[in-house]
Amino acid sequence: LRRAVVFVLSILVARKLLVSEYGQFAYALSLANLFYVFTEMGLHVLLLRDVDHDPEKMRVLWQRYFTLKLSLSLITLIAGLLLFPVIWPWKFSVIFLASLGWMLGNSLLDFYQSACNALHRFDLAGIILLTYRALLLAATAVLFWRGEVTLGSVLLVFLLCNLAASVFSIPLIKKFMNIPSMALTSAGDAWNLLKESLPIGLANILGMVYMRFDMLFLGWMRSTTELGYYGAAYRIYEVVFVIPAALMSIAIPVLSRARSESLSSMRNEMKKISLILSVIALSWIVVGFFNARWFIELLFGSKYASADTVLRILVLANVVVFLNHIVIYTLIVLGHQKKHVINQAVCFVFCLSSVFFLIRFWGSTGAAITTLSTQLLLTILTIRSLWPFLWERK
Repeated sequence: LRRAVVFVLSILVARKLLVSEYGQFAYALSLANLFYVFTEMGLHVLLLRDVDHDPEKMRVLWQRYFTLKLSLSLITLIAGLLLFPVIWPWKFSVIFLASLGWMLGNSLLDFYQSACNALHRFDLAGIILLTYRALLLAATAVLFWRGEVTLGSVLLVFLLCNLAASVFSIPLIKKFMNIPSMALTSAGDAWNLLKESLPIGLANILGMVYMRFDMLFLGWMRSTTELGYYGAAYRIYEVVFVIPAALMSIAIPVLSRARSESLSSMRNEMKKISLILSVIALSWIVVGFFNARWFIELLFGSKYASADTVLRILVLANVVVFLNHIVIYTLIVLGHQKKHVINQAVCFVFCLSSVFFLIRFWGSTGAAITTLSTQLLLTILTIRSLWPFLWERK
């Protein structure tokens, strides 16, 4: 829901900004999301798996996870500041700095949400998210009311609201989840946890980097106007991408418990989850693929109509993503994270070797084709990795 609010606000912002300005906005958010994955490093998935809605386990594990999460976030923030001259191709550094700060707050909020989901405290997660949404909506409304909607002011609002919500969440987490202390654990303890989460983290890094290659290369090789068209279609792709990720974050504890009973029980749960995701995916094809031009004009306005072809390709990529989320998370539940890393590495090499040439000849359409083909490859590789373990007789 938090990402849905950001998506709606980005639509309102896109209608106010020039297409070229929205291109820079989309580029900034892509960079922020790219840095985000270095703050996560597989911790959220491990927390969901290890706690399994047991409050006592959360009290034992919290310090380790929170220490590593905070450390990774600060290291990533410093790295982003050092890399700024290399990865930001325009002036107005405040835009990049604001997006980096937004990433930090967003990362902490996602961690808190994962902790709530691990204990099935969806009510507490709702309070945290409602606080963030209320702050963001109120601050953005003030910008529109004062007529001060600019690229810098929007990103600054995102930054301040995210950081405020993440700070507000700390006492709530401590009180309602009965966390005895927010003190940090030892560096050695955090390092041991990092070694455990590293395979998932590396896979996520590879996956996020090749997901952002298209936006980064477009920013370097094409005009900001074409980047704006692609950014509009990609924002729709991203918000739909969140749906299977959100559902699987809830389904991981279910799959984990089913696996502890038998592989047969886990396969039955997979069928139920697959049915839900398939219905959503088919509905999205009807709306997004067959009505792409109408849909993007409805959301972003007629000036973004040229993004309809890109959106159709990205809708197909979304459908593939619905499938690969099921098999990827099942592979992780079975404890085969290293195979996932290998699959992501193959996709990384494939994407890097193709995106440059496709963008050079076909621009934003080539970028979308790269996204679709990479997701297809990941799905095929993961099914191939999962299949032997899914049918073991245990």
